[in-house]
Amino acid sequence: MVSQTNEQTLETTIEQAFTGMTTEELKAAGDVRKTPADDLVANSGFRLGLPMVFKAQYVIDEKLFWRFFGANSEHSAG
Repeated sequence: MVSQTNEQTLETTIEQAFTGMTTEELKAAGDVRKTPADDLVANSGFRLGLPMVFKAQYVIDEKLFWRFFGANSEHSAG
């Protein structure tokens, strides 16, 4: 069996395996900017981040980082 092995295909395969969807499927479904990250959680717990909130300088999804930080700092504060 011949398969297409390039970076885009690899990224799509990883997204599909972890989240159950791909950014291409999400884009085809509607306006990605209006989709809250909470709606993009697969049963495995992985979240599909959105490119417009990814900060390459820090290599993080800023929206998900602050949500994670806030949720976990409440538990460890006391």
